[in-house]
Amino acid sequence: MGGIGIPSFLTIRFNFAIVSQMAWYSNSLPMLRVLIQDLNEPHTYSDDNLYSILCSAASLVQQEVNLPYVYIINFTVKTITPDPNALGDVGFEHLMAYKAACLIGIGAAKIASANAIDVADNSASIKMAWSAKSKMQWGNMACLQYEDIKKAYQMGRYVVGKSIVSPYGDGKV
Repeated sequence: MGGIGIPSFLTIRFNFAIVSQMAWYSNSLPMLRVLIQDLNEPHTYSDDNLYSILCSAASLVQQEVNLPYVYIINFTVKTITPDPNALGDVGFEHLMAYKAACLIGIGAAKIASANAIDVADNSASIKMAWSAKSKMQWGNMACLQYEDIKKAYQMGRYVVGKSIVSPYGDGKV
């Protein structure tokens, strides 16, 4: 900040304060936490990690879908410009959250499959393969939900407020 003598660490904090007030931050994070069922403290995923995943998802969505706006995604400070919420692009925010849930599901399935072992000793046994299979199914369901929403959005049939998110459904929206 030339000439006024403000230390650089204050500038970084100031920039973060601006970023944290973006409306997509306050909308997308709670939506993503609901989708991945990470609502209770302590959270499995930190806010910072989820913002990184949301930025990755936003970048992927922008490559896959013909959007009405072009967004600039800055992975370093975790910003999306212009703010999709300020533009009223709720469809993009939903696509971004569902794509992020899909990415998280794929990651969870990969980690669980690496630990998918069954151990037996006489009458006692530990079966971790079922956990891996369950996480893989959940990850696939999250990705199928994203694909359904993406198709509806692309065909102009995506209506905000008509999606139902439930762990007991068949994964269709």
